Amino acid sequence: MIAVILLQGCNMIQLESLWRDREITIDGNDKDWIDAQYYLKDYNVVLGVMNDENFLYLCFYPTTQELTRQLITRGCTLWINTEGKKKKEVGIHFPLGMQNPQMFEKLDKSEQQMPNDKKMELPNIEKMLLTLPKELEIIGPVRNDVVKMKLSELTGLEMAVGAHKGLFAYELKIPLYADSGNSFSLNVKPNAEFLIGFETPKIEQPKIHSKPKIPEDRISGGEIGERPDDEMGQMPGGMEQPEFTERPRSLNAWMKVFLVSK
Repeated sequence: MIAVILLQGCNMIQLESLWRDREITIDGNDKDWIDAQYYLKDYNVVLGVMNDENFLYLCFYPTTQELTRQLITRGCTLWINTEGKKKKEVGIHFPLGMQNPQMFEKLDKSEQQMPNDKKMELPNIEKMLLTLPKELEIIGPVRNDVVKMKLSELTGLEMAVGAHKGLFAYELKIPLYADSGNSFSLNVKPNAEFLIGFETPKIEQPKIHSKPKIPEDRISGGEIGERPDDEMGQMPGGMEQPEFTERPRSLNAWMKVFLVSK
């Protein structure tokens, strides 16, 4: 069972980590996270949080195709602030985004002939994940400080991507305490609380152009300024009204995490 978390007004989501009571294999699969996940409905993501005496474990995946598309093509950054502030202190930029985003365009064309229950099948996602760079970027804490590292060269820090029910998913294992041998660590105290945030790059919205002025000789019936054709779903001159769809939103989800002890 997954606990459903709703954002209440302007309050920040607060999540209590679970003590790691099972083996966690970092492979981008949630099979180790049964009964240990939160569904963040306002953000369309599922998040699992565990810790032991040395590591923080995260399992994260979206629940919509649009957010899956963003994460794979544009990448994602996990922000961490150990001072309890909603501020981008340090970040782990992973994945970095597809090297061949045209794969999505090809998939869109092929999906047009597929029934809805066959779209975005697991094999398609797996092929896209193969195009992701086997690298990550560690951002901060110094402003504009970015270090790129290969996954194979990491020490202490572990992460992996996979596919979950046809949607992108990934897991992380992050050292809790500072150690010169680790590639990255949170450097927090036992029973600490801190903020984490998942962010995808902002999506630039298309410019909205003002409606063209309609010549008076094109307006039929009624007084000037009335457009009776609009009531029938048509623009003046017989043109159909454009369909408006919901604009995709980038992900910017912040939450407070409480570590637990055994």
